[in-house]
Amino acid sequence: MQGTGSEMAGLNGKSITVNNFRGIEANNLQIKRVNVIIGENGSGKTSLLEAVFLFTLLKSTYTDEVVLTWLSHVFQSRGDLVSSIVTLQDSTVSVDGETLTIKRRFGGIEMGLNGSTVARVYFRPSVEGNAHSLSVELNRGGIEGEFAPVYISTRFDSASIPETIVSMAKKKAKLEGLDILREDLTGAYLLHKDGIPVYVLGRGTLKRLLIEAATKFADVILIDEIEDSLFPLESFKVLAKEIAESTSTFFVVTQSHEMLRAIYDRIKEISVIIMKDRKARSCSDPESVDSLMAMDNPLGWVYFA
Repeated sequence: MQGTGSEMAGLNGKSITVNNFRGIEANNLQIKRVNVIIGENGSGKTSLLEAVFLFTLLKSTYTDEVVLTWLSHVFQSRGDLVSSIVTLQDSTVSVDGETLTIKRRFGGIEMGLNGSTVARVYFRPSVEGNAHSLSVELNRGGIEGEFAPVYISTRFDSASIPETIVSMAKKKAKLEGLDILREDLTGAYLLHKDGIPVYVLGRGTLKRLLIEAATKFADVILIDEIEDSLFPLESFKVLAKEIAESTSTFFVVTQSHEMLRAIYDRIKEISVIIMKDRKARSCSDPESVDSLMAMDNPLGWVYFA
């Protein structure tokens, strides 16, 4: 069960504009069901994913507890919690006339939707050598939930994210062999596949399991560096098939020619979002995408054009 079109509308057919989020600019990106983001390192691909994810998360149907889990993940997925927050400038993310605003505050940020403050995010300084921690205040009472997003970052195997994704998926569909079990030694609840903790099965296996689970309930799925930890080409084809058969809206960052082609071979009507110098433009009309894919080295052409 992967949902009907009405259940999984996501962002398909909408328009996204981003202004100054981590320095990126994107004007009127036309979103299709599958959107592949390409560009050189440092061009802003991950930042664009974060911008879209924060908008959909704060307008999600999730409970505050789930929103807190995802907020913690998105800010810690860059590796340095403090810089992840303090490097954010005043910025906006707009989707079809609705706007997420981000404003810098001392030690953190304030986020609002359509003029109403919905979240304040701060970091707590480390004490006695402990790591910095996150402090979040939510006020989403007046927000009408619309989305069910999932963000599979390059740190997708970090604490509680696999368990969060699978527990939500199991409310919508039966997942054979996947269970969240209590560990005797630590008391922690961890995801298991056929009785084995997934964390010992390899990151590639875990990533494929999480993407498959996300398609059971999420209407917006964002995947950073989709080819990371996946080998070989057959894995790309399997994931492309999973994406093609889903009704979710996908945003996929890749630097792999093979992954891009595997998706294109399955889904002709995709949008290729090209990032260069922290500016984004969408290549979404079929003729332009076909011309791009007809090149021997489409990613190389985009990088150095």
